[in-house]
Amino acid sequence: MARVESQAIPADLKDELARLITMAAPVTGTGRIAKISRGAFGQEPQNLTAALAWFQRKTSEWFGSYWQFAIPDADQSAFRAARRADLLYGNFPAAYWDPCPIIEDMTEYAEPAYVLPSTDPVDPAYADPLRQPSNCPMTDILDVYPTPAGEGTPTRPAPGWEGGLDETLFYDKYQAERRLTFALPHAYSTSLPRPLAIRLASRITAEASTRGNEAWFIATTQPLFFSSTDGTAGLSMAPLTTWLEDYRFPVALPGDDPAGWSYAYSKLIVRNAAIHTNLAEGQSYDRLWLRLATPPSRGRYYARNDWVKVRNTTTATLFMARRPND
Repeated sequence: MARVESQAIPADLKDELARLITMAAPVTGTGRIAKISRGAFGQEPQNLTAALAWFQRKTSEWFGSYWQFAIPDADQSAFRAARRADLLYGNFPAAYWDPCPIIEDMTEYAEPAYVLPSTDPVDPAYADPLRQPSNCPMTDILDVYPTPAGEGTPTRPAPGWEGGLDETLFYDKYQAERRLTFALPHAYSTSLPRPLAIRLASRITAEASTRGNEAWFIATTQPLFFSSTDGTAGLSMAPLTTWLEDYRFPVALPGDDPAGWSYAYSKLIVRNAAIHTNLAEGQSYDRLWLRLATPPSRGRYYARNDWVKVRNTTTATLFMARRPND
C-alpha cells in the first residue's frame, strides 16, 4: 500500500480539505491516519441510499471531468471526495454549486373524488366498527393558490392533509401539496446534463386524537422540467399520492395518548433532481417545478383515530453544479 508522507495542497483547497479530514488517534507502529470527519459539515450524514450513492459517484465523475484542468493532478482525489461529501452532508460551496432562485411558491389542493367503504382486508389489531377504513382517491387538483403563511384558511389550507370520520368511515378530507418553481442558472438537457441536487430540510408535524403512524412521515417529491418560452402546458397536475421508498426512514414514534397525540419529525435529505421526472431527448430547460407532498393515508393508515392532521413545512433548495468558466 502506498504511503504519503506529505503533499502540497493548493491554498484554495486547504480550508475545504481541513473540514473534510480528521486525524485518527495514533496507533503504535503505524503513526496517525487521516480519515473522513463524520461531523465535517456540522451534522451527521443522512442515510446513504443506493440512489444517493449512485448520484454521488456520477457527480464526482462530472466534477472530475470538467474541473480536471483547474485542479492539480495530485489533488484530484481529495477534490472528488469533497464533491461527494457535498451531497452526503447537504453542503454546497458557492465555488462549485449555483443556488437556483425560487420564482414562485404555490400550493395545489385536492379533495377525494368519492368516499366508499374499503374492500381491502383489515389487520385485526386495527379492526374497529366505529372507525372503518375507506377508499377515497385524490384524482384531480381543484385549486392552486399562493402558499399561505401559518395554517391558511379552511378552503385554502397550508401544505399537508387532514382526515376524519364520516359517521363510522374514516376518510382523507383533503390534500394540499406545495409546488415551487425554480429558475435554472444554466440550461439543462439530456445531451448536456450537469448535477442538479435537491436539498430538503424536511419537517413534518402530525397530530391525532390518540396515536400515530409512520406512514404519515414519508415525504415524496416530483421534479418537472419546462422552459420559460414553452410554459407548463402538459405538465402533470394529478395529486402526489404515492410514497417514495427513498424518503422512508425509521421513525421512533411516541406511544398512545388518549388526551391527544402529536409528533414533529425533521431530517436532512439530498436527492437527484433529474430522476422521477419528465426529461425528454433533444429538449432544453431553464425552469423546474418541484412538487412536495406528504401523501395522506388514503383512508387506511389512520391508526384507529377519530381525526388526523399533518403539516409539511419542509424547506427546499435546488443547486446546480458549476463548470470552471460559469
